[in-house]
Amino acid sequence: MNDTAQGAVEERSRPLVSILFITYKRIDLLERAVAAIRRNTDYPNLQIVVSDDASPPEIQAKMRAIPADVHVLPRKNRGLGANINQGMAACRGKYILMVQDDCICVASGPYLRDAVLLMEAQPLVGMVNFSHTLAIAGKLEKLEGVDERAVLYPLNPAERDHPFLYTDQPHLRRREVNELLGPYLEERDMAKCEKDYERRWEAQTRYRTAMFPRYCMKVFRHDGDDQSFRETRLRNKMDRVLLPVARRVQGYPLIFRTLKAVVRGVQSLLERLRIVRV
Repeated sequence: MNDTAQGAVEERSRPLVSILFITYKRIDLLERAVAAIRRNTDYPNLQIVVSDDASPPEIQAKMRAIPADVHVLPRKNRGLGANINQGMAACRGKYILMVQDDCICVASGPYLRDAVLLMEAQPLVGMVNFSHTLAIAGKLEKLEGVDERAVLYPLNPAERDHPFLYTDQPHLRRREVNELLGPYLEERDMAKCEKDYERRWEAQTRYRTAMFPRYCMKVFRHDGDDQSFRETRLRNKMDRVLLPVARRVQGYPLIFRTLKAVVRGVQSLLERLRIVRV
């Protein structure tokens, strides 16, 4: 077998990755998100799944025209948790990349290949985060398995710059994570659904969360603030604004910790006073 043929066999043998798009009504964002993934992702073995939460019939008709392997288009609206659960049930991949419909893939390159290679080489890694605000400083444990530098988040929340490791922003997970943690809470309150899953991910001890410094916050762009179905949490808004500052002062631990304490204090005060919606 020549090198070209051997390479083709190796490409086809890569584990299947299901890319799950979670959507509701925002057909324009969904169309852009799916097109961007197809344009910028060079991984050779993909299943595209679109899971909708019962958008109006005319919107679902447009969703059926989006190039995907599976369209999950129920008629009854049941909330975010049920939408994710039905989408996950349709995914056949060993790994699942979950993408909200307002997250646009803006960076071409091997981000997904590297994540899969890492998880194949490191069975303890259950999730790779591509988007996580203010969680990249602190004690990070280097991982082997890919040429690109990858690190583990510390298990101890006190050693991290963000209390939770789970995020509803784009991340790659093992299918076994779903089997371990069970389905999402089928609750119409989106924040309650996400907080419940955050707590479950923190409580489990089988899998760790990893990230690539090169790809963190650089592969996907969040475009849906102006069409959000809820108020974005104050902390997330402030974290996104302050992320460039945090990166600049990471090399100065005392300054970093001081600024972090000030920012968190202001956030907590505003939340307690309910000056803004959280």
